[in-house]
Amino acid sequence: MFKHGQRIFRLGQPFDALYFVYSGFLKTVMFDEFGSEQVLNFPMRGDVLGLESMHSDEYKFEVVALSDCNVIVVPYKKLLELSHKYEQVEQSMYEMISKELAYQHVRLSMLGKISAEARVCQFLVMLSNRFLELGYSRCEYLLRMTRQEIGNYLGITLETVSRILSSLNESGIVKVHQKRICINDIEALKNMSLTVKAI
Repeated sequence: MFKHGQRIFRLGQPFDALYFVYSGFLKTVMFDEFGSEQVLNFPMRGDVLGLESMHSDEYKFEVVALSDCNVIVVPYKKLLELSHKYEQVEQSMYEMISKELAYQHVRLSMLGKISAEARVCQFLVMLSNRFLELGYSRCEYLLRMTRQEIGNYLGITLETVSRILSSLNESGIVKVHQKRICINDIEALKNMSLTVKAI
């Protein structure tokens, strides 16, 4: 069990286990040469932490709890033993790696040719889909991360995130009240997520 603000593991810590998120919300971060934080992901229930470090002797990023959460720690050596013994475990490992690669492709698309507005819309749609997969409402949820963290993740400023959320609220497509998001028109939000940057 981890409390809000606690680190699950740190950058450079010896790699010895994978962490399966059972409940709660987290963020994975790296740091540049100047010590500035770069948000990589916002894991939630069903996600696995540490996959990127399987080829190394140490963790390549840090994980911080954005809420109280429960995480299942599985020693990597034990997981390898089980994967050799049970084909289903080995298959599950491949699926976890595939899922992580697919997620990274989605994130790169956010930082590609689409506008800042489209990035925020894609982010809200992505969260909507994740909550739906977990059996929650896809149209109403709480943002566990700050606007600063969202901007960092999407490669835009805090002010830009706030401006776009305010614009979505004024249009009626999304109702925003502090950290609560209520999506009134998911199709319109999806269409806006495809807006290409102006040249």
